[in-house]
Amino acid sequence: MKTSLFLITLALLGAPAAQAADTLADQRAAREAAADNARRAAIADQQAQSLRQVIAEQEAAAADARRAANTATVEANARAAVERATAQQLAYERRLSELERTQAPATPPGATKVGGGGDVIIQTVRPAARAMSEAEYRRQYEASKTRAAEIYGFVSQPDSPAAQRMAEVELLMKEYGDPVFNDPNKPLIVAQMVAKEMSIAPRKTTPPAPPVKP
Repeated sequence: MKTSLFLITLALLGAPAAQAADTLADQRAAREAAADNARRAAIADQQAQSLRQVIAEQEAAAADARRAANTATVEANARAAVERATAQQLAYERRLSELERTQAPATPPGATKVGGGGDVIIQTVRPAARAMSEAEYRRQYEASKTRAAEIYGFVSQPDSPAAQRMAEVELLMKEYGDPVFNDPNKPLIVAQMVAKEMSIAPRKTTPPAPPVKP
């Protein structure tokens, strides 16, 4: 009987001790799991920080590449602009040179110049009544040029597109042997052609006085 009571007492006293041991084991396991999770979190944070650093370096490299590409594009555009401006200047100088050579009054068709100096006389195979001296030709030419400038403002603006087009038309006339090229009224004729082509209206001017009859 005493033995049974002793065993019962030991059993009653041992149960709390076992529970306490189990509780301690659980707590220790929980602490170890928490420590393991903390280590894993630290490792993950380090990896994330390394990844962010790699991304930042890649973004910086991409920005440098874009800046370099933009710089190269700007330089290429600047070179192209300079080349275009140079080509345009050379073309303008060529047109101006041709214009200067063609602006001087030309000899009328079928006529030849005889003599020298300022009193060059025009001889022609046409009837004598239709022969024209160089002085008369120049007078008519200058009158036509003045009248053209009065009606169309671009005639006196050599840098304007219309004036440059006039020079091109005169060169084409010379190249194809157009009789208008040697007409003393050429400035006004060409100005009217260009004005019509470019839809430029004439200015309102006083009409020229009628020629005085002899």
